[in-house]
This record gives sequence, structure tokens and C-alpha cells, in this order.
Amino acid sequence: MPTFKIEEQDNNTRLDKFLTAQMPGSSRSQIQKMIKDGAVTVSGKKISVHRFLKNGDIVTVADGKLTTADKKIKPTTTPVDIAPIKTTTKNKIELLPKIIFEDDNILVIDKPAGLLTHARDEKLFDQESTLVHWLIKKYPTIKKIGDKPELRPGIVHRLDKETSGVMIVAKTQVAFEYLKKQFSEHLIKKEYCAWAYGKMPSNYGIINFPIGRSEDGGKMAARPNSPIVDEDDKTAITEYEVIKQLPHRALVKIMPQTGRTHQIRVHLFALNHPVIGDPMYQSKSYKAIPSERMLLHAHKLTFIDLAGGKKTFTSPLPDCFNI
Repeated sequence: MPTFKIEEQDNNTRLDKFLTAQMPGSSRSQIQKMIKDGAVTVSGKKISVHRFLKNGDIVTVADGKLTTADKKIKPTTTPVDIAPIKTTTKNKIELLPKIIFEDDNILVIDKPAGLLTHARDEKLFDQESTLVHWLIKKYPTIKKIGDKPELRPGIVHRLDKETSGVMIVAKTQVAFEYLKKQFSEHLIKKEYCAWAYGKMPSNYGIINFPIGRSEDGGKMAARPNSPIVDEDDKTAITEYEVIKQLPHRALVKIMPQTGRTHQIRVHLFALNHPVIGDPMYQSKSYKAIPSERMLLHAHKLTFIDLAGGKKTFTSPLPDCFNI
């Protein structure tokens, strides 16, 4: 049986999306049917189409079910000493950003969900296609821009892999320093939209919970109603406004006042109203609402350009938000 071991670069990737990348000869609907029919198991168990994979999971496809047109992919036939699956930049980049605006200094894009902004470190640089790979290919001179151009050239802020929406990129070092200063002084205004579980406690609120690294490693954790006592904890403030409240979910406009890792996701989780589709921060208080991705979108970004003018750019809500 063809077997794949999930490595760090595919952590939190949805099962059907992972197999679609590994089986280009099969359509996504065919793969979803295979999963529903029980022809695919994860670590020996039958699972749902919407299962998010974890580092170390073993994905097995029943004999005769795998159709792959890519001869470079060689799934192992035993679960012992399984070779890691590596997605390299040689593979076709299927997720591409859309250009909203650009001039000689800046680039404003609409990032799709599922596209990683940049690799976590240089060793993983070519493990997965990222926004940075696209930037370097389209704008070769950007390689030298930034505070760590060998890893994240031109990147002045980031969106999580499963978050979509508007981002700004610096095309020159002058623009990079100028925008970085605005971000550090909280002058750049960001507005997100998210579907959250449950009935929000109020139509408007400000979440002021410090955020630090969780004890279980990869996650972040909010510290509700407590002062910063750990040197690794950081002040984090999130303003929200309910756009639409339904019986079991709410569409929420979110205005983060700080920019901590996973801030919106962690703050909503701390309120017990996690983002629908979030693979990391979920509550057992709610029956899962099916979604094809995490329903968090960077809708609007406002900043001052190098000429001193106020600029606002928006990205419309994706179709998947119509749930």
C-alpha cells in the first residue's frame, strides 16, 4: 500500500489537499470519495475528508487507488523507515497571489489561503513553495531587501498559511525601513473578518490578554485577566465588532492593535469562540461546522506611502465565507 509520513512542512494541511498534491492524476473530488469510502487511513484509522494532518501521521492509500502522474513521487510500501514527503520549489506552484497594486517601492497583494508566507528557517527554505519563492521569481532584485533577506526578502509582515487576504511587500530597502517603522509604531491599520463559533459575548469588545508560548510547543496561549509575569509573554490587544450573529456562529470584524503570532486565533479561542476551521485552536464546546479552510481573512490594510499619502487596500471576502 502506498504510504506517506507527514513531516513538519505538511503539518496542519488538510488530508484531501495533501493527497491532491501527491496524486496529480486524480481529481480532488475523486480523492474525497476515496476518503469517504474508507480507502484512505491516517495512522491506521479511517477519517473524514476534513481531517487536518499532524506531524508524524502515517497516511495510507489502499492498493490500486493511487494514481500519480508525477514519477518523482515514490510512496513507500511499508510503514517502517518511511521516507519523508518533501514538497520542493521544483513542483508546480498552484497557489499564486493576486497583485492589487504596485509601484517602484511597494507591492500590495491578495494572498490565497494555503500559501505559506516564508519558511521558518533557511534549512526549510526549499521544502515548500512560499510567497517568497514567487516574489524572488517575479522580482529578482527583492533578494537583497529586508532585515533577513536570505529567508524573508521584502516581507514586512506576514499572514498565517491558512489565512487569506491583503498584504504589503517592500520592493526597496527604503520602503522596507519606512513600512517596518509604521508597523512597530502601530500606525498601520489592519482589519480582518472571521467566522467564529457560538454567540459572541457582546456586539463590540476589546480583548486585552497577554500572549506567550504555550507549554505544548507549537501553539501560542493567551493569559486572560492576568498581568505579564513571564518575560516571553507580550501585550496583545484585539478589537472586534459583530457583523452578523447567527444561532451557532458569528461573522466578526477584527481590528488587531498589536501583531503577535496567531493573535486573532488565540484571542478568540481564549473567549471560547474559536475561528471556524482553525486546525490548531478549537473548542470541544461546539459541534464542528464543516469548512474547506480556516475562515479568517485579512480584509483591509491602511498605511502611509512614501509620498505621505494615506492608502487603503481591500480584499473581498472569499466565496467560502458564504456558509
